[in-house]
Amino acid sequence: MEEELKTTNKELKEREDVFQTKMKEVEAQIKELKERVKVIEEMEEELKTKNKELKEREDVVQTKMEKAEAQNKELRERIKVMEVTQVNVGCISSGIGGGKEGAYWAYKADGPIMLISFQYANAIDSIIFQSKIGGKVGRSVKIGGSGGHTLKTFSIDSSVEQISSINLTYEEYCGEVRIVSLGFETNVGNKYGPVGLRMGTSSVSIPIEGGDFAGFHGRVGTFLTAIGVLVAPKHPK
Repeated sequence: MEEELKTTNKELKEREDVFQTKMKEVEAQIKELKERVKVIEEMEEELKTKNKELKEREDVVQTKMEKAEAQNKELRERIKVMEVTQVNVGCISSGIGGGKEGAYWAYKADGPIMLISFQYANAIDSIIFQSKIGGKVGRSVKIGGSGGHTLKTFSIDSSVEQISSINLTYEEYCGEVRIVSLGFETNVGNKYGPVGLRMGTSSVSIPIEGGDFAGFHGRVGTFLTAIGVLVAPKHPK
């Protein structure tokens, strides 16, 4: 009986030793896992710091890009003003009608107007001028947008008649003034237009006075926003 107890105690002791050994292994594994978790947490903190630095750099780059874009816009506007100033040198406005929205445009004619072409629908979308002096014919770019399903062209005998006044009506639409109808009169009493599907809520007539006809100018956005006359002042002899 005593021998059996000794044997049993020995087995229990061996099992206990095995259990203790396994416990130590488990504790070592848990310690290793904790160290790994700590390393991962440190890496996460490092990544957070780097992401924060990258975000700050991105914000700086974005700010610089916005500043550069603003400077480019300002330069483009200055260039446009310089180009318009060059076109209009020696000319003055004989009046302008419409709104103040959109980009400024100017067409300095080579001589009397011989052709005017319109595209329009509910407003005057675009206009093109042709002028002629001697054998030289000048043509403006298309002034306005790409809309307008109706095309109307007037040919003027520039050898006997010249534009003497502009008549237009306009209205505000979605926060932007647009010319709704537009017509021209000549020095021999002929009328061209008005072109447009209807009349706007405001109207203006602009006579050519104060000098010799030199061209047209105005503003343009989605539609033709404003139009006026350029004249070359007459200098006393």
